[in-house]
Amino acid sequence: MTGTSYLSKLVLASDAAVVAPAGKTVSLTVDGKATAITPGAAYTGSITLTSA
Repeated sequence: MTGTSYLSKLVLASDAAVVAPAGKTVSLTVDGKATAITPGAAYTGSITLTSA
């Protein structure tokens, strides 16, 4: 993924991976709280995925 994505719901398959470009990292916040990205999980609320 590149850039920043704003979502209200995110559902990851059990074999999913959210990957940033080389040299970057991905972070997930849900309702303003840093949250681990976990395969098989579902997130709802104010979601921000950032690649930096």
